[in-house]
Amino acid sequence: MSPEEANRHENLRSVYEQYYLHARHVENERLWFTNIFAAIVAGILAYMSQAGLTWYACSFLILLSVLGLLMSHALRISFIKYSRMAEIVVRREWKLQDYSVFYAKKKAESPYPSGEERAKLIDLSQIFHVFYILVCSLSIVLLIRAFGSERLVWSILTAVISVVMLSLFYRRRLYKFENEAYRKMGEIDRKDDAEI
Repeated sequence: MSPEEANRHENLRSVYEQYYLHARHVENERLWFTNIFAAIVAGILAYMSQAGLTWYACSFLILLSVLGLLMSHALRISFIKYSRMAEIVVRREWKLQDYSVFYAKKKAESPYPSGEERAKLIDLSQIFHVFYILVCSLSIVLLIRAFGSERLVWSILTAVISVVMLSLFYRRRLYKFENEAYRKMGEIDRKDDAEI
């Protein structure tokens, strides 16, 4: 192996490692944020069980839940970009298509235009989003109860409406950004395959 090839191989290894490590870092960030979020929610619920329902604690939970949903989404987009770029390095530069995790071994095997293998019914990022949506909906119900509504029907109706509205927001708005990230990574992969 010539010194140029050895240097190129070492540079590719560094690039792959940085993409991979950054993807793992993003996943760890999301887990830590969710752990902290869950501890705060548990603390506020424990406080309200002792002190009674307060509108400011419920409002804080709503705000924190919405921010958590947006944070989880932003970290998901970063994870898609970095993990797929690491895989593109493996597929294109090292010709290790058989070791693909995210992309189909052959384009013809994938029903998606990007070549992405997304056959899972639900993935972990969607579970995170559902968690934040449910906590936000619970907080809205508690807020209504804090303002004195004792009717169970109103609380159940509000919970259902808030879950539906937040789910629609996720599916209509946030999911588009995720699909756009998949599409862009698929274009890079296709472009790389055409150059090989």
